[in-house]
Amino acid sequence: MKQTQTKGSRLSRETNQSKKTADNSNRGMTPSPIETEQTSRLFLVRQYPNPQRIKIDFDQIVRLEADGMDCIIWLSGNLRYTATKPMSTVLDRLPAEHFKRCHRSHVININYVISVQHNSIQLEHTPVSIPIGDRKIHTAFDLWDRTNSL
Repeated sequence: MKQTQTKGSRLSRETNQSKKTADNSNRGMTPSPIETEQTSRLFLVRQYPNPQRIKIDFDQIVRLEADGMDCIIWLSGNLRYTATKPMSTVLDRLPAEHFKRCHRSHVININYVISVQHNSIQLEHTPVSIPIGDRKIHTAFDLWDRTNSL
């Protein structure tokens, strides 16, 4: 006996086979985010209590401040946003050539540095001095300070 196939059943079988092939080829792989030059300079911060996301350009960030398991992101104009992630997680997303950890609780954007004293830093758009921690621990900041001093 000869079996006849309808066009619809053949298409559904081909579709199912292509889905299985796609599932097998993607198994164990996570999709990578599409990153362009413009999106790599931005990230979104959830601002609570309103669960909205705010887009922040890296160049606007003056400093980061740790607040327990949260991170306060200070922008020019004395604006602040609180990220519900640790400061180390936020720091990992920022370009290391511009952001230096100078203290256990503080990261600065070196583009905003006005002056560096022995134990504090004065930044643009920041009314308070930022403390400098142990230079043996925060070697990236110490190296930047020594190489940029005359």
